Amino acid sequence: MANQIIKDANGNQYEVIKEKLPVYWGSYLVNNVPDSLEDKEEGVIEDTLRWLHLEKSMCIDVLDDANFCEPVTLHWLDAGDFATFIFHKPI
Repeated sequence: MANQIIKDANGNQYEVIKEKLPVYWGSYLVNNVPDSLEDKEEGVIEDTLRWLHLEKSMCIDVLDDANFCEPVTLHWLDAGDFATFIFHKPI
């Protein structure tokens, strides 16, 4: 299934991308508040976003669907509670 493409009021187009990421990254990704992060974790987040090609994307929401999982494709992350994050990626 292809990702959804949306357009804002200015005509800018964005691809809507959903990714499962650690739930406690929510305040950082959505509001840019690093309070719940461990030392040097901002670097891990930035590296993860770069690997997912989301470094220029805006995280607009996190769904209330957290569950425990062990990330397979993001093997550098520890198992834990993951939720679905929604990003708008400029096209």
